[in-house]
Amino acid sequence: MKLRQLLFAALFAALMCATKFIPPIQIIPNLPITFQTFVVFLAGLMLRPLYSFASMMTYTALGLIGLPVFTYGGGIGYPLAQPSFGFIIGFSICALLISLFVRKNLIMLTSKNQHNAKVCVIVKIIFFSLLSICVLYVIGIAYLYVWLEKNTENVMSIWTVIKTYTGFYLLIDIVKFGFAIPLGYAVLKRLPPKFKQI
Repeated sequence: MKLRQLLFAALFAALMCATKFIPPIQIIPNLPITFQTFVVFLAGLMLRPLYSFASMMTYTALGLIGLPVFTYGGGIGYPLAQPSFGFIIGFSICALLISLFVRKNLIMLTSKNQHNAKVCVIVKIIFFSLLSICVLYVIGIAYLYVWLEKNTENVMSIWTVIKTYTGFYLLIDIVKFGFAIPLGYAVLKRLPPKFKQI
């Protein structure tokens, strides 16, 4: 079972690397829209906590050792060069939180014995989904703010950074999660019980 989990973790790390080949959409400078967060959400929904965390850490490590798997390349100097690196840091934490809380409730929802309190479980899924995304954004925006402060002359206040780089992107990621959850539910529902252990 551990071997299967490791293989699935490696698969999601590989999927993260593959997102490199999907061109990012650049609407606001310094922060591209990519397919990465969708893979992060799925990793959290499909894998146990340790393995979801490990899959995203593997992806991060591969980029930092020099493989060009990040949106704009890779290498040890990438964190200093790219203001969006904070989101890469946040991927592992986000996947871990999703696995700990959203996956747990999604598995409860797929249980044949789950007849009562479905509304409560769904509310928990929505709440923890939004919480996980917010944690990702706190890490990403905090890093972005520090990077902008150190590397640009026209320093924005933290509130300006939040307003500029959060609203639209946050909405996009909520929509992505809106697609990831039913997909995760459909897959988990069809998996044998041993694959759905928390």
